[in-house]
Formats: sequence, structure tokens, C-alpha cells
Amino acid sequence: MTDQLIDEISRCRDSDPVRALKLLEKLSDSPREMIIRAITLIDCGDAIHCYESVREGVEILGQYEIARAGTFEQAFNLANGLQIMSRLVYGPSCAFLGETPLNRFRARVLFGKSISSERDPDKLKTQASTNIGILLQEEGRWIEALDCFQSAVQLYSQNGVAAFQEMRSLMKFVSLVWSRHDTYKSYTHVDATVSRVHDLAYLVEGNYSTIREFSGPSALPVVQKAVQNAKAASTVPNYPPQDPYFQFVKNNNLSLSVCSSSEEYANGRFDLLSIPTLSQDKNDPHLVPEVFGMMNIVKSDFALARQMFFESSNCEWDSVFRETTSHSDTLDYGLYGVRYSALTTAQRIAYDIFDKIAVLASTYLNVPRAHQTDFLKMWWKFKKNKNDKQEFKPEIERELRFGNSGLMALLSLSNDLTKNKTLGNGYLEKHRSFRRSSTHRFTVLHDEGGSDLLSNSKAIEHENIMKFEGLCLNTIKLARAAIFYLVDTIICIEDRKNNESGALRITSEVPDHDRVRGRKK
Repeated sequence: MTDQLIDEISRCRDSDPVRALKLLEKLSDSPREMIIRAITLIDCGDAIHCYESVREGVEILGQYEIARAGTFEQAFNLANGLQIMSRLVYGPSCAFLGETPLNRFRARVLFGKSISSERDPDKLKTQASTNIGILLQEEGRWIEALDCFQSAVQLYSQNGVAAFQEMRSLMKFVSLVWSRHDTYKSYTHVDATVSRVHDLAYLVEGNYSTIREFSGPSALPVVQKAVQNAKAASTVPNYPPQDPYFQFVKNNNLSLSVCSSSEEYANGRFDLLSIPTLSQDKNDPHLVPEVFGMMNIVKSDFALARQMFFESSNCEWDSVFRETTSHSDTLDYGLYGVRYSALTTAQRIAYDIFDKIAVLASTYLNVPRAHQTDFLKMWWKFKKNKNDKQEFKPEIERELRFGNSGLMALLSLSNDLTKNKTLGNGYLEKHRSFRRSSTHRFTVLHDEGGSDLLSNSKAIEHENIMKFEGLCLNTIKLARAAIFYLVDTIICIEDRKNNESGALRITSEVPDHDRVRGRKK
């Protein structure tokens, strides 16, 4: 009877969620049936938009400590419940405070564990990557969301849901660029973006079955309509670059542009993102604002980290790095030499961009002692006592309450990079951990050998070379995303200044550096 009841509940979850919830009254309180109860409460609560039903399901899964002791499917279900809870109660008043951002944080931690797990199947990992992308979109972290959707398709080529999410996001983005070209013209090449949308439409169309499986049959009509609109757009050819380094940049979506064209790669200029305009007070000195110089450094450091990663991870003996030092073999498959120091340095340079962004944003917002801040400290007032309540700096809180999506995205990103004693480490904390290790201690990379060969010393962090290369590449991607969010932050503020002020405004163009230096006609 129990198996028949469970089968009936499973059938009703999609077709009749209200009946499925009523059938739960017949289940016992055995662990197996409590898990089924929780999953049904979450799925059906989502279908009928019942927050309390989803909350009850999440509480049941939490009581079983699913994240630590349960199976990966159960951990996924808990993360899914937290994500739905955050969506059902979301509103501008709780975008950065309260339960909603905490639930999103916890969900990303759980989904992140699934993605990094060596035992979880790729089909579950691709769903976790898709769901993290959706969570990131909800917090304004749209660049990372696009990366997550692409990673999800790489994990499972039939993931039409992830392809659709990327396609829909890019379609909205193209509309924004068309409507406000002067503001967003440095963000992307429109023709290249439309070409990407066109390719995604055919990918989605070929995987409708996966959309039914992952999202249910009710999602299909909306997807099909969007696909037809995307296929109707006219496109121009966008050929792959010939240079191996440029191919690497394009394949990993690492240019400071959402999509770059064939001509931009051919010209060797594709990191075109820039601050469009800045307003100044009439009493300000008649100089180019210092944030333009700061932005130049941020972009230069990003390009250096990206190129160092490419050179260090794609070379063997024939390398731009000259090995002039002999090394003692430590008999633990450790890797030593300039190439590996370049790899850890690339990760460190990329992570340090976050701190530079913190100084730039704080300077722009006129936060006191902006030059002394870093990415994790920029948000908060100094606490005189440990028991003091953590409070935002007033300049920061003012912008968050104005709904500055770029600043909210940076805040959310900083939370995922932190160690949180109460909620657990953010799902991106390992990026910060390795940066600290290579800066203040030692990071040794290995190409073979197990953990039994490694030292337990706290002075050395050991990691497999392949895993570290993946982490370093992701650190560079995160730095790229943060640069976009920084420009988003400034645009939000400049837009508000334009709308609030009725005063006469005079604009001037900041000249191109290469042209001034005689390197470009």
C-alpha cells in the first residue's frame, strides 16, 4: 500500500499538486516517507506558489542534516527548496538583508558541493550549475550566470534548460544595448551577441525533451516561442580567431566583452569594457577623474592574469618562461619551476583585482579611508567590540537601498568568497584560501600521488595541478564578472544623477590612451 501511495503522489506532483499535498496525510513518519513528504511539499509548493509548504519541506530536510549525511539527491532537493523559498518571498525590501539572501547563499553552497563532488553524476551537476546560474541572476550577478549556463551545457550537452536560460538572458541584454547604445556600447559587439543567440536557439530546439524532464511540460510553450523569435533574427558570420591565445579567450569567454566579433579578435582589441561617463561637481579639479586611471590598472591586471594562465597551463618545455633555477626533488610528485610559480601568481593577480575594485568603488562613493579597504571589508563599519552588530557603511547602504544592482552583485560575490562561522564557507571561498596560501605561505602543485604522500604542515597547501588550473581559470572568470559589476554600479549612480539633477551638464570625452601615445591611428 505504501508503494502504491508513493507512486500516486509522484504522479500527482505534476498533474494535480493540490491532491498530492492532501495525500501526504497518509504517509508515516519513517525516514523514507518523511523525505518523500519533504520533496513533495517543495515541488508542489512551488507549483501553487505556497511559501509555507516549501518552508515545511525545507525544515524536514534540514532536520535530517541532508547536506552532511544524506545522499547527493537529497542535498540537491534541500538546495532546490531554499532556492524556491527565496523566489517566493523576494522583493526589493529584502534584496540584500534578511532571510532571502541567506537562503540563496545556503542554496549556492549546496549546489556548489554537488558541482565540485567527484561522486555526483554529471546529470545532477549540470542541473546544479543551471540552478546556481538562476540564483546568480536573481542577485544581479548576470555575468557569472552566463558562465554557469555555459558550464552546465559543457557538463551535459543536452541541457536545453541551461541553453535556454543563456539565450533568454542574452536576448534581454541585446534589447538593453539597442535601447541605450551610448551607455552600453562597450559591453559587447551586438552582431556577435545576436549570432550567439541564434546558435543557442537551435541548441535549445534540439533538446526539448530535456526541458520537459528538468522543468516539466508546462515550461515548453514559453521556450518554443522564445526559440522562434531568436531564430527569426538576422545574423552575420562570426569566424573563430586564428591566434591560439585568442582562441583560448573566445572558447572560455574571457574577453572584457560579453561577445566579441571576428574583427575585434583580428585587430587584437577585444577587452573594450569601459566606464561610459562620469559627472563631476563644478568645484572638482579640471582633471580626468582618477577612477579612469584605476580602471585602466584593473583591466591591465586582468589581461596579465589571463595571459599568464594561458602561457603557464599550455606550455611544456618550450615556454616564454625561462627556467634558470635547479630544484631539489621532494619525492612527492611536487612540481617546481617558473611555470608553476606563474600559475599561482596568475591566480593571485586575478584575486587581487577584487581588492582593487573595492578601492575604486569606495573612492567613487566617497567612502572615508577608501585606500585602506579591501573587497571583504569595504561594506562594513568598523566594530569596536566583537559583540557589536555588523552595520553597513552609510555610503554603501544608501546605494543598496536605492537598488543599485551592480553593487548588490558585488556584495553577494563577496559573501560567497568569505568564511562564515554560522552558515559555513561560501561556495567560492577556496579561491580566497589559495590566494592567501600563495601570498603568505606556500602552494605546491602535484601531477601524481595521493594525499598519503603530502605533508600535514599548515605552512604548505597541496593541490593537484589539474584542479588548481581549473580553480585559477575560475578565479579569472570571477574577476572578469566583478569588473562588469563595477561598471554596472557606476552606471546606476550616474543614471540617478542625471534623473535627479536639473542643472546644466557638460560632457567631455576621455581620449584613447593608445592614440595619445601614437600607437593607434
